[in-house]
Formats: sequence, structure tokens, C-alpha cells
Amino acid sequence: MFDHLYIRQALQMGIDNQSIATDIYHGYASPTDGPIPSVPSTPYYDVNMKNAYAYNPVKGKQLLESHGWKDVHGIMTKGNEELKFTMMYVSGTMAGSDTALLMKQDWAQEGIDVSLKPTPFSTLVSTINPSTPNSWQIATGTEWYYNGPGYYPTGGQLFATNAPSGEGYSSAKEDALIQATHLPYGTPKETLDHFYAYEQYTALHLPILWGDNVATLAVHSPELHDSVQYANAVVGYPQIQYWWISNVKS
Repeated sequence: MFDHLYIRQALQMGIDNQSIATDIYHGYASPTDGPIPSVPSTPYYDVNMKNAYAYNPVKGKQLLESHGWKDVHGIMTKGNEELKFTMMYVSGTMAGSDTALLMKQDWAQEGIDVSLKPTPFSTLVSTINPSTPNSWQIATGTEWYYNGPGYYPTGGQLFATNAPSGEGYSSAKEDALIQATHLPYGTPKETLDHFYAYEQYTALHLPILWGDNVATLAVHSPELHDSVQYANAVVGYPQIQYWWISNVKS
């Protein structure tokens, strides 16, 4: 079912990312609508890109109905198929559990029946490995960093065919647009134009469902300096060589 773009579009329209950011993460998260988060500010984010799949479960259900699905006792049904599946999510945090529960409730408005399966992080990431595509249906809470093969800023190899850290998504057009971002061009504008083409297609084609970019809270001793500046949260690698400690007692 997830191979159909309209199914992914309906799912995306059933995710209330703004409420997740505001009510679950209390403002310490920002909704995303594509492969580049809009926060923090970056020239790689295309300000002209519109959120084509804003939260609207009514419109999502109408989209499913336009493709022949019918509401049968609260579940969208087409022939012998039902929009009914199990979603794994990372267990252990209230925010993660609340997010999964809200997604389940909102998707139910579209006639999509989701059973929730809390799963330890280590089990979840090993289960969704691309080499075992039939061992799971949908998952949330995995997150990703811009570290190989999805280096900053594109993250493109995450969505390339047979990407080592991808989830099995494959599109010849996506591959071509990714490749174009790695070629040299005569001007910065030309470079960004190719990048924005990749960004817009990826946002619209939904290789994954876009969620929230969640903040990181750093807690450290007041005697430790530059740990936040050089935490390098973009790639997930702390640059400890630039940290320093004051008032060290011998």
C-alpha cells in the first residue's frame, strides 16, 4: 500500500506536526515539510517551498475516497484490502508515546486503523533494516543525522536507491536529482537551483513521512566551555577537541 504516493499523502495529511511541536514538546520542536528543516535558518532551505500536505484529515480521507476506498465501519476498505497496519515506535519516553498516540487518533479520522507497538530503539533500528523489508509495516521515532551516506546539506543518499541507511525507498527520478546536487556548476545560484529541485521533489514525493525536528537539551558543568557551540548536532559528532575546562584542580 505504501508504494502508492496518494496513500503516503493521506498519511502525511493526518500528522498534526504543529500540535506535536507545541503540546508534546512544548515548543522545543519545529515541524518539517521536506529533507531540510527550516529551523535553524539555512540557505539550503527553499523559502518558496509550500507545505503541500498540511494537516487536514478531512482532505486526506477525501483523497483516499477519490481512489476508490470506502469507509466500512470506520476503516477505509478497497476490495479485500483494509487500511489497517501496525506502527512501531521507540519506547521509553512519554513524548514518543504521546506522539504515536496522537498520530493513531488523527489517522483514525481518515479511516486508517493503526495498532501501536512500543519497541526498544535497538530492536527497532535492526528491524527496519532495508534487507528485511517484509518484517515491519511502518515505524516512527528513528530520527537521522547528516552523517554518511547522507552528508550535509543534502542528506540525499538517505533517499537513494539501495542506500545503506535508508528504508528501502527507490525512485529513478530521485536518484537523478540527488546525482545532480553532487555535480559542479558555474555559479552558486545554479548550484542552489539544482539543490532546490531535489528538495522540492523529495518533499512532495514523501520517501518518508515528515515529522518534527526535535531540539536537544545540553546539560553540563559550568566549568565546561564551548560544548554547545562544538556539539555539532547536525551530524551527531561532538567536536570534543574544541571543549575546554576552567578551574581545574590539580
